[in-house]
Amino acid sequence: MIYTIYGTREFGSDPQDVSAIDNLVAIPESSATWALLVPPIWLIAHRLWWPLAFCLLFWAFCLALLTTPLAVISFFIYALPGFFLMLEGRELYRRKLENEGMNMVGLIEAASESAAIGHFLDDQQYQPARQKVQVVSAPADASPQLARGSADSTDVFGLFSPRES
Repeated sequence: MIYTIYGTREFGSDPQDVSAIDNLVAIPESSATWALLVPPIWLIAHRLWWPLAFCLLFWAFCLALLTTPLAVISFFIYALPGFFLMLEGRELYRRKLENEGMNMVGLIEAASESAAIGHFLDDQQYQPARQKVQVVSAPADASPQLARGSADSTDVFGLFSPRES
């Protein structure tokens, strides 16, 4: 499964900062099945308070419809928030994280959320943030042609010294 990794904006700027690693969140790129089965619990677990409020209002409306001759319709539309959350719940969660100041820092394929964060951190370990360019002078025993350059434009610069014929 593919996971989107979200982290704070300061992630990667200080390699000694452990709190940035603790704030990483992995979001699967799939439909939210649990949001279909138990929408209120899924919304509470992801702290999506406004969508939860709208769902509760919608379900209160469906309960009010039960007292009218349109009660049959309320049985069919009762599951609409769950279907919507199954399809768009992950996007709601991504937007919530972006509004909290987090941004997407990576995309990883893994078996679980914790494995995705682990793979992401392993990949980041081998990619240093920024390296300074260091100028190295030619050693004293280098060929004079390499040290001073060649006036002949037909010379080819390479790793090995030219053959003498």
